This record gives sequence, structure tokens and C-alpha cells, in this order.
Amino acid sequence: MSRAQVFRDWLANKPTDRFARYSLALELRQSGELAHAEAEFRTLLSHHPDSAAGAMQLASLLDELGRGEEGVEVLESSVKALEALGSPEAERDLTEVRAELELLQDLL
Repeated sequence: MSRAQVFRDWLANKPTDRFARYSLALELRQSGELAHAEAEFRTLLSHHPDSAAGAMQLASLLDELGRGEEGVEVLESSVKALEALGSPEAERDLTEVRAELELLQDLL
């Protein structure tokens, strides 16, 4: 059984599980299934808009696909979600997301 299938099976029982959704998206990206990876990252963010790692991975993927402007939008949404939390963890993630946003904007 592939790692991707393990995560799909896990998600069948817990469709909003952050770890499994993110892991599945990473597996799909690594195997070259970019459209499916994008869909999984978007599903992750629909359930967990504060997933900084998910937002950064999706933005990177979109940039790789020549859709950097969409990546900027993803990161901007992530900043808003993290700002709304106002926790120390969110502040740490905000620093990383803002840095990624600045980098992506400079590349466009």
C-alpha cells in the first residue's frame, strides 16, 4: 500500500485531519500529481485556514505552475487567518508566512 493510500484511508475516517491532509498533499506533490496536490492543499486550508505550512506549500506549488499571483493570494489569506488567532504560535507562523509572501512578491 502506498503512503498516499494510507493517508487517504485515514481521511476516510477523519476527513478534516490536518496532519493526514497535509501529508497526502505532500505525497501527491512529490509524486508529480500536482493538480491533485493542489486540491488537497486547498481542502486542507478550507478546514484549517491557519495552516501556515499548508499555505506556504500551496503558494510554492502555484508559483511552480506559473500561477504566482494566486500564491500571493493564498499567503495573504493565511496572514489574515493567523492574525485573527493572535496566539504566540500564530505569531511565529506569521513571521514565516510574511517572509514567504515577501519573497514571492519579489519574484513576480
